[in-house]
Amino acid sequence: MLCPNCKSKCNDEWKFCPKCTMPLPQNKLLTWRRKLKTILLFGTAFVVVVAFFTHAIITDLEKNTTKQDKAVQTTKNEETPKQQKTSSVSSGPNNITAFVMAKEIIRRSLKDPSSAKFGNITEAAIEKVDGNINRWRVACYVDAKNSFGATIRTWYAVQLLYQNDGWHSEGIETINK
Repeated sequence: MLCPNCKSKCNDEWKFCPKCTMPLPQNKLLTWRRKLKTILLFGTAFVVVVAFFTHAIITDLEKNTTKQDKAVQTTKNEETPKQQKTSSVSSGPNNITAFVMAKEIIRRSLKDPSSAKFGNITEAAIEKVDGNINRWRVACYVDAKNSFGATIRTWYAVQLLYQNDGWHSEGIETINK
């Protein structure tokens, strides 16, 4: 390309004439190529970053799923269908331990236990059943993801029995609100 001012020979990529320092007309094809190179460079970097994070998330989900599957298999082997023994809280029966045990039992029955967000103990209905000091009914809600990944609120009631060897579930029911 020739400088329109001094007619000296200039490189197509230069923006100014080195001799007279006048701005040179830009070749639109070169400008478009530079933009395309920049877009391709950033686009490739974006795809690589997304692929990396997707791989990391899938790997983490597979590890968690394997751990949960093992925990569910262990739990199924230890539990009878009518009574689920839950002994991680070993203190005697009271409102707090009944609420904690009900949450644990509900968490085990969820599709995605890690997504569970339970109602507060102040929002729960906790009562002794038939005046029996060892039999409790706990009703509350849990917000958790279903098998489609949507978070839904489910109201539940768990009937619990406390015996010398720990807490046992006598039944779970969902409540329509």
